[in-house]
Amino acid sequence: MHSVIFTVEGFDAIGLANYAKKVQTKVRIWPPKDIISENSWVLNLRTDLETLSWLIVFLEDTEGGYKILALDDEPEWIVGPRRQP
Repeated sequence: MHSVIFTVEGFDAIGLANYAKKVQTKVRIWPPKDIISENSWVLNLRTDLETLSWLIVFLEDTEGGYKILALDDEPEWIVGPRRQP
């Protein structure tokens, strides 16, 4: 397994911000390099395993939940063209 997509569920915007602040106090790099949305991140298991661990630990005392999608290979992003203003 190369990476995971980690998604947090069950928080309003303020709860999600508070959760992210707690995680930020424990990990070296926050937010992760690949952000899908404000509550979903791609985590490389070779470099972000500690981050994944803290994301799960800080959910234990909340009503929030999470989903993990395992990716066997490195994700390949297909980037579309940008429109000029």
